[in-house]
Amino acid sequence: MITVDPIHPLVAGSEALYSLEHYRLVRRRLAPGGIAAQWLPLYQMGAEDARTIVRTFFEVFTDTQIWLNGQDAILVGGAGETLRPAAELRAELARPEIAASLARVGLLTLGTFLSGYAVGPLDVATYVEGARASRDDRPVLEFSLPWQADEDTVDRNLLEISRFGRHPPAIDLDGLSAGERRQIEDANSAVALSQIGLALRLVHHEDAMQSLFEQALALDPDEVTARRVLGR
Repeated sequence: MITVDPIHPLVAGSEALYSLEHYRLVRRRLAPGGIAAQWLPLYQMGAEDARTIVRTFFEVFTDTQIWLNGQDAILVGGAGETLRPAAELRAELARPEIAASLARVGLLTLGTFLSGYAVGPLDVATYVEGARASRDDRPVLEFSLPWQADEDTVDRNLLEISRFGRHPPAIDLDGLSAGERRQIEDANSAVALSQIGLALRLVHHEDAMQSLFEQALALDPDEVTARRVLGR
């Protein structure tokens, strides 16, 4: 596995770590069956800039998945188009070192973790259609991102990416208890409520927004967007 967690591409010179040539190098270095993960900040990031980064990654990893957590996204390439069985994921997430790492970003349950899966490969292809790619000899982000430095872009980017998640992944739930299955369902419902809450927030419907975020937290107390907006 190769993880790419560089500084924000807004910083001069860092776009080289988001370029097509860099991702091709990453793919060449991966062992057979290896996975690449790319951090995508949603703050100080225009919608077209985010599409550029995802399109560039997708050009190399055509099975790209987009996962969301708070103000950040993670692009995953090489993992295929389906998720591992939930019982296998539960066992992996229970490993002490993994559980401790995920706890630091608020991912305390299997349901909350799985609800972060936002867009699968089929829908990523639609999301990036028509977007520019970043290349070493054409660093487009270096010229567009400075215009976003003082903008509040997180909510708009979350909504823009989420609206392309039209084909949720099929996941094998065999081996899970009824309570665990309900937890996954509730976590997904909480994310859906928070997406509506974000849309209301952007048009300043504060009371309705707060109600939806409260409903989201009632279903999943760890729903990260509701916690962020309500300061919980």
